[in-house]
Amino acid sequence: MSLNISESLDQKVENKMNFIFSLITLLLVILLAFFTRYMQQAEMVNENDRLGYSYLDYTDKLSLNLLNLETQTQKILLTKDNYFTIPFDKSIDEIKKAMDGLESGGSSYVNKEEVQSLKEDLASIIIYLSEIPDQDDRDIRAKSYRTVQTEIKAAQEKILAMRERIRYSIRQANQTNIDALSTLRWAMFGLAIISFALLFISFRQTRQQQQSAKKYTREIFERNNNLEKIINKRTEEVIALASSVTTSSENERKRIARELHDELGASLTAARMDTSWIKRTLKPAEDDPMKVRLDRLLENIDNSIHVKRAITNSLVPPLLRELGLVEAITAMTEDLLEDHPPQYHLELSTNLPAISSDLELALYRICQESLTNIRKYANARNVTIRLLMKDNAIELYITDDGNGFDKALLKKGTHGITGMRARAAMFGGIATVSSPVAQGTTVKAVLPIDFEND
Repeated sequence: MSLNISESLDQKVENKMNFIFSLITLLLVILLAFFTRYMQQAEMVNENDRLGYSYLDYTDKLSLNLLNLETQTQKILLTKDNYFTIPFDKSIDEIKKAMDGLESGGSSYVNKEEVQSLKEDLASIIIYLSEIPDQDDRDIRAKSYRTVQTEIKAAQEKILAMRERIRYSIRQANQTNIDALSTLRWAMFGLAIISFALLFISFRQTRQQQQSAKKYTREIFERNNNLEKIINKRTEEVIALASSVTTSSENERKRIARELHDELGASLTAARMDTSWIKRTLKPAEDDPMKVRLDRLLENIDNSIHVKRAITNSLVPPLLRELGLVEAITAMTEDLLEDHPPQYHLELSTNLPAISSDLELALYRICQESLTNIRKYANARNVTIRLLMKDNAIELYITDDGNGFDKALLKKGTHGITGMRARAAMFGGIATVSSPVAQGTTVKAVLPIDFEND
């Protein structure tokens, strides 16, 4: 029982530990999810920075190459040298690439309508700048150039305004991302603190519970040991009492058998001798009522002698003392079951070691009680008796295929079962009865042969 309670306490501690570790595992999973989100957010910050600064780079290229267009146009007008058309065309290509970059982004950093407007302005400027060198009239070229300069200045202002808006958007996005990262960091920090706190609390509580469980288990073991000592002491007292009662009973049986033999036996023998003398002396005729009376008296005396002998043999079996346990059980079985339906089968080992007369008598009485119950109550068709030596103990089995009986009767100690158990306990053995209703009965007695030598 104490082991079961200890196991129950250990199971409760283990269940609580499993629950806490499951909770910690869940928190760690959530922490991992937050960390993954944190890394994604950090990657998003980097991507936004890269994208935003790429747009700034596009605006810088637009401003620089637009300035280069103006410079190369001035050089062409002043020198009339077509050499400067090469960097002019290169600047146009760079402007187109920068505009394509701004248009392809689709980001919140740039306004598509603003980009489209700037693209149209730049296209118009490029066309004007391309046509100026081809004009013949110097005044017209100068006027056209001044007009283009005004448009270039307006475009530069648009580019500068776009650049400032992109910078502002980058700062806003970075601030939002930084706030998100800060929130995630605090959330991860909080979850980590909670996890460590739970781990510490669970470790502390588990240790306290284990100590309490050990203390409680130790107390239970001590109480259990005390109870076992008390039970063992009471059992020894009961066994001693049963042994004393059984010994007294056997002594009383011997005394009664001796008195029956000495007193009643002698009286019956004397009565028979006197009756026979009277019959021989009187010599009554065959039809004389006196002869009938004397014959009946002799018959009654013979029956009484036979009954006296049977009672004496049942009280103190002479075959047990004269021929041994195996022959005594065989004779008793034949005597009890001779005129009754059960067919008996004997499996009695003849290689039993020498045992004390008291142990032989205990086995004999257990077998006698079992056969008496079979004869009275079982309505059995077959009875098997087995006597064998096994593991330094003598085992006796009496099995029948009769009615069996209710276990409630077994608890009440009927059918001499209590006496069989007491006889077995006297020698440190056990006697058990297995009797399912309508499935027969098996009586098993196991008596160690070395108990009497301890």
